[in-house]
Amino acid sequence: MERSPTSNGSIYKGWVDEKSYGPTESGVGLAIYVRKEEILTWKLDLKLLEFCHPNITRLLGYCLANVTMFWVYELIPAIRLDDHLFKAAPNTTPLSWAARLKIAQGAAQGLSFFHQRNRPAYNNFEGNLILVDRDFNARLCDYEIDNLLAPPGCSTFERDKLDGLFGPVRGDESGV
Repeated sequence: MERSPTSNGSIYKGWVDEKSYGPTESGVGLAIYVRKEEILTWKLDLKLLEFCHPNITRLLGYCLANVTMFWVYELIPAIRLDDHLFKAAPNTTPLSWAARLKIAQGAAQGLSFFHQRNRPAYNNFEGNLILVDRDFNARLCDYEIDNLLAPPGCSTFERDKLDGLFGPVRGDESGV
């Protein structure tokens, strides 16, 4: 797998079999990326894997190892909106108004999907969180999983309330 550092962890790119999700050779099967984060120790709700919408990157699975969480997403061939707008990526062309409107509608539908569940997916939504494919379809990426799992009424400044809520407290040997 290829590793890329990010501001809140690391991203690994690789390939898996489309049916078994077992590892395959580079370029064979379904392209994926795995995001590694340091998180609180908690028990994950399997309903998380049901987050499926055409305007968000598809979460394929996860792996919890001690206090490190690995999220496995489908890797889609796309360019971040910021790169389109500021021409940071090679071979980008200026976006037409029709393309901009299509991207805005797709991003709004993705945000609506999260907000219909009363769960904000982002603390700070920016253009670099919108992936744009060659047909100008928008897909939201790098959404805040911990926000989606937090109980109602738990603000982002109350993360310590999550410790022990979904599983044993850090250091508890009976845990995950």
